[in-house]
Amino acid sequence: YTANPQSIKVNYVDEDNGSSTVKTETLNGKTDQTVKTGIEIPDGYVVEGQVPTDYTFKAKDNADITVKLKHGTTTVTADNPKTTDDKLPDNPSKPYPSGVGQNDLNKDVTRTIKVTDPTGKVTTETQTVHLTRTATVDEVTGEVTYGDWTTGSFDSYDVPSVEGYTASQDKVERTPVTADSTNSEVNISYTANDQSIKINYVDNNGGTTVKSDTLNGKTDQTVKTGITIPDGYVVDGNVPTDYTFKAKDNADITVHLTHN
Repeated sequence: YTANPQSIKVNYVDEDNGSSTVKTETLNGKTDQTVKTGIEIPDGYVVEGQVPTDYTFKAKDNADITVKLKHGTTTVTADNPKTTDDKLPDNPSKPYPSGVGQNDLNKDVTRTIKVTDPTGKVTTETQTVHLTRTATVDEVTGEVTYGDWTTGSFDSYDVPSVEGYTASQDKVERTPVTADSTNSEVNISYTANDQSIKINYVDNNGGTTVKSDTLNGKTDQTVKTGITIPDGYVVDGNVPTDYTFKAKDNADITVHLTHN
């Protein structure tokens, strides 16, 4: 007796694409012969389950072999982005797709705080939060799926105090940063505080106060004193025509009078 020729098909099917056939090979042998299957996984795929390395042919009813395949994937991290000049690790005939570069996986969000002091000097504080995400590349189709962006927050910022002035806000609050956040700017300015002193008109003949006026202004503002001598008096000494308010410790003005 001479063993008859036998053959089966080795079908490679894509389980991620509706069990479509990727390729088909013919395995030949003879009745009762054991042969190597020689199964080779196509680039970009991984095997789902086990595949036989040998096959023994029967006299009849030899069954085809189905090799179930899944798409291989590779993960691209933010610290190791790829370009279309790079090749996929398990499918080197294909380059990485677009969408996995530096700017696709990294994002900087900036908050700029500008503080303008009463003299007009601008001090800038820049806060930057770096966000990242990963990308998973399907090595068969080149499809890219992304992981979630990381999150962060801008640190709180204490606005410097300036004596005699009130800041537009005392503090810039700590703020969460997400991928939807955009660059922002916070402007801080100062408003001069209200100040006042008394102008006391004192009669040198007895030391009594003839009258008192209130002089109002703001920090660092120079105002006219508007001193008016009461009828029947003359000034003993000099009187200021202007007064510049300080941030604190403003002194009252005393106008010394003598009888005319």
